Amino acid sequence: MAAIQQAVQAAAAFAQETLRADRTRGLQLEEVESGKSNGDEVWLITQSMVVPPSMVVPPSISINAAFDALSAKREYKVFSVLKNSGEAVSMRILELAAT
Repeated sequence: MAAIQQAVQAAAAFAQETLRADRTRGLQLEEVESGKSNGDEVWLITQSMVVPPSMVVPPSISINAAFDALSAKREYKVFSVLKNSGEAVSMRILELAAT
């Protein structure tokens, strides 16, 4: 059985392998919970990462406006890691409610 720490490491490795370095800058753990996926026991690992500048800031924007736009922009993803093997099997985008 995969311990929580192993599941977190598996999720981080999965993110880095699939999304690459520019999409996983500032990777940080946000939440871990137990759940089921397709009948399997899984760890649901929520991680956030800094949104790449190319996805947020238009090329014509000023440096100060770009910094402001980037300073609070993070994207959140939930990774499912099988408890019995420690294998990361899925990733989904977590949409946050607007405040």
